[in-house]
Amino acid sequence: MIDREEDEEDVRLVHRVLTGDLQAYETLVRRHQRGVYFFCLASLNNREEAEDAAQEVFLRAYRSLKTFSLEKRFKTWLYAIAVNHLRSRWKKQNKGLIDRIKEYFDGTPEIVGKDPETVAMEDIEEERIREAVQRLPENLRIVVMLYYFEELSVSEVAATLGIGEEGVKSRLFRARKLLRQSLEEG
Repeated sequence: MIDREEDEEDVRLVHRVLTGDLQAYETLVRRHQRGVYFFCLASLNNREEAEDAAQEVFLRAYRSLKTFSLEKRFKTWLYAIAVNHLRSRWKKQNKGLIDRIKEYFDGTPEIVGKDPETVAMEDIEEERIREAVQRLPENLRIVVMLYYFEELSVSEVAATLGIGEEGVKSRLFRARKLLRQSLEEG
């Protein structure tokens, strides 16, 4: 779900940066660094490389901030920069888009009020889903990552990847179908 207040605050911060307020850019980085870092981590599967990639994304964003249209969502624009940066890294390294997605989901499960068996079953199911997503073709994994994990809309995913909305919908449909098949077989 799109948070309009967050988007409006991002635009205010961008405007402040463009008028010379560097503290405003630090605030933008803090607001988005976790998401960009985990997106890079899921793609690169290496914490140090993900940190470097995230820093590079924010550096590129800062250098390109003059090209940002204040009518657009900053998050969509930022992730487009991240995707482009990672694509060039992937081409150089001949790696898949996501080798592992597990790191993205790491964390302590909510166990309050749940019995240990339920928690264990949820962990097993989560692991099955992670593995199924890992097996998706590269072009489907990125759409799944942006749509489900980064919670971008179909139009934002399309803008981020430079493809049409129908292409995004088609890839999501194929990804869901493949995930369903994979989970039913497992």
